[in-house]
Amino acid sequence: VPLSVVAAIGAASSNGALVKGGAAVEELGRIRVVALDKTGTLTAGRPEVIDVVTAAGISRADALAAAAALEARSEHPLARAILASVSTVAAADDVTAIPGHGLTGTIDGAAIRLGKPSWFNTDIFRADVTRLQSAGATVILVERAEELIAAIAVRDELRPEAADAVRRLTALGIDTAMLSGDNELTARALATQAGIGTVHAELLPEGKAALLADIAAGRKIAMVGDGVNDAPALATADVGIAMGAMGTD
Repeated sequence: VPLSVVAAIGAASSNGALVKGGAAVEELGRIRVVALDKTGTLTAGRPEVIDVVTAAGISRADALAAAAALEARSEHPLARAILASVSTVAAADDVTAIPGHGLTGTIDGAAIRLGKPSWFNTDIFRADVTRLQSAGATVILVERAEELIAAIAVRDELRPEAADAVRRLTALGIDTAMLSGDNELTARALATQAGIGTVHAELLPEGKAALLADIAAGRKIAMVGDGVNDAPALATADVGIAMGAMGTD
């Protein structure tokens, strides 16, 4: 057994996977369910702004500038997409992150809010939001001075190897499930592409961790995630697998 474990860890490291120790290797052999995060795990982690729907009198540039001002100091993949869509960024003041919802701040004294459509009690942009989410995009609403000014659609394409990885896990007799903080329509659109039938969406970080026991149903479960929003779930699972290239150490 010791020689097998050392050989396994050596083979994993040569393929870019750092294993904490022999116990993790042995536990991995008992895994029968794998829960996968969406953004940056199943997707490539290179999101792009694909559409901007604005309110009357608001330009695309104005909407993106407001969003970028709030996202200026964020390291979230979606933030990078918005920042890449503007030439210059003037950071907003008093920026506060509301976990699982979005960001608030001020620009020239005006209150700005950015986040998930479910955070906003409004029907404005509803049809556009549904259309874009059904196409696999993540939609962010932007509010200024308590008035919605835009819906920004960001899409992160599925990793080219994702569907094959899911097929291989299935062939090994291992079930898969997607856990995402994103909305149901977007999550299901991408899960279908990857060949994953079980989808849990609109989850807060602690919600992902709480779901693992139900998904496992008494079996050993591994969680694969970016190591940021997924930290509680990675710690809760029998084996935690962090996507170190874009997540945390």
